[in-house]
Formats: sequence, C-alpha cells, structure tokens
Amino acid sequence: MFKMVNIKFISILLVLALIFSIAGCAAGSKETPKVSAPQETEKVSLISSWTPSGAVWYLYGAAAMGEIQKKVPGLNITVQESAGSGENMVKMSEKTVDIGLVNIGEDYAAYTGKSATFKDKPAKDLRLMAAICDSKWQFVVTKESGIKTIRDLQGKKFNAGPIGGGSETATMKILEMFGIKPDYYRATAADAVEAVKDGRIVGFTYRGQGSSMISELNAVRPIRLISLTDDEMKQIVENFPGIQAAKIKAGTYKDVDDTNTISVWAAIAINKDVSEELVYKMTKAYWESLDEIAKTMPYVKEATPKKTVEYSVLPLHAGAIKYYRELGINVPDKLIVD
Repeated sequence: MFKMVNIKFISILLVLALIFSIAGCAAGSKETPKVSAPQETEKVSLISSWTPSGAVWYLYGAAAMGEIQKKVPGLNITVQESAGSGENMVKMSEKTVDIGLVNIGEDYAAYTGKSATFKDKPAKDLRLMAAICDSKWQFVVTKESGIKTIRDLQGKKFNAGPIGGGSETATMKILEMFGIKPDYYRATAADAVEAVKDGRIVGFTYRGQGSSMISELNAVRPIRLISLTDDEMKQIVENFPGIQAAKIKAGTYKDVDDTNTISVWAAIAINKDVSEELVYKMTKAYWESLDEIAKTMPYVKEATPKKTVEYSVLPLHAGAIKYYRELGINVPDKLIVD
C-alpha cells in the first residue's frame, strides 16, 4: 500500500514536472514582439509655373501651392515665375514643370495640337486639376488716344498681352480674325504699363479684373476699356472654344463704365505622370483651403469643384476625378482618358 501510494505520488510529481517543463520551454521559446518602426512620409518635390513675379497671379500661385503643401505631408512645391499660361504649357509638355497656370480652351488647343505652338507635338500629357476663376479680357487704352473700338487699334502701337503668355497669343488670333493689324509692342505686363505712361503705346491687353496695376495707371493717365459689340463677342465665342461673353462692371476702375468683353476660365493643370493618389490629396487640399487662398485674389471663390467639371474641355487628372466623384459630381466620359 505504501509503495503504491509512493508510486502514485511520484507519478503525479513527474507529470507536474513535465507540464511545467513544457510550459517553461514554450515561454522561453517565445520571441519578443517586434515593434515596427514608424514609416517615414514619402517625400515628393514638384515644380510649379505661374506668371511674372510681380503679377497677382504669381502671388495667387504661391499662396495656393503653399496651402496645398501644408495639407499634404512630404510634398514640396517650388514656385517659378514665367511669362504666363502659354509658357507654362510648353514647360509642362517638356516635363520641366509639373503643375501650373493655364486657361481653359487654350489648354485644349495645346492638347489637341490645334495651337500653332503644339501643332507638331500636342501636349497629350496635360491634365486639368481645378478651375480658378473667370478671367476677363481687358482691352486697356488711354482716353486721350481716342480709341473706342477694337477696329481703332489698326496700325496703332499696342501690346497684345504679356510676351509669351496665353493672352498674347489669343488676342493676336482674335484681332487677326477681324482683319485688325496693330503695330504690336511685345513686352511684359509691367513694361507695357510703363510704355503707356510714357506715351510709347496706346494700350495693352490684360486678363483678370480689378488689377491694381491698371488702377495705378488710371490715376496717372485716365484709361478706357474697349467694349466689344454683340456681334464681335458672338464671333469670338463661336471660333474659340472655352471663351465666353462677359461684362466688367462699372466702378471696377474709377470713371470706367460697364464694358462688354470676353472671358476664359483660368485653371490649374498638372502633368498626368504625377500619381493619382498625390493629385487626389492635392485637389482635396486646394478646395479645402480656398478661403485662405482667396486672400490673395478674392474672386477665386467664384470657382467650385462642380464648375471645374462643367467648364473644362481638357481631360481631368485621374486624381482630380477621384475627388470630384467623391463629392458626388458626375464626370462626363469626354473628360476621362486615363
């Protein structure tokens, strides 16, 4: 009996020892859980191109890119000056610039190769990201010049817009359509204003509205904005996609009346090679920061995501499409190519 108890007792001890041994081995074999190191935010650098540095469009571009950077971690955007939308499209086509200011209609002409600059090599990688605002044509002349219609510009020394910019090219084509041949004075916007002050030219074309540069000129040499006729506006709209009839309200500049003109929507274009996810984040950041961006140009607040889709003729970037669809906006097939 004693032996049996001892054997049973010893057996129990052996079983317990075995259990603890196995448990100990199991515990000893456990690896310390690895804690993943926090992943670094991917850093991406882009180059943007706008207008001459003294122009309000450049200030707008710097503000817009700055606000986008704040909301997209790891993104750095360099802001460059340029002659304007025309040069920006060339640079984007050459892949030396990633994002920049364009004008709706002119961007499509570059994309399709209907623009003389892109006739041999269409800018097929150009994509729209966001509409900015309705940019009105201002045919500025001095009152003392006696010029009241665009036909009065025939043979006169006139600046068609900042040299190399989209407005210069478009204005020349518009006047050519009407058989009007001014004696063109090619210069930057700032140089054109100085030339008007000095009496070397009768006027210039500038797109935008409420320009401080024009207001300052008006204080020195009173100006007139040439008002287009209904027939002139109709012909321009019919022949230039993206351009529409518009009006500059009286009081925009001192002693300047209501003016019939044309306008085109300015926009932000981006190269299709920029990733879909990054452009989605950038597009979202832009619209969410519009109140802050508008401090440089208040009228940019007239733009909306819906108007971007409504007015665009250039295909949208896939990342922008993702954001606009997220808002419930229907994107037509003609704007989808990627």
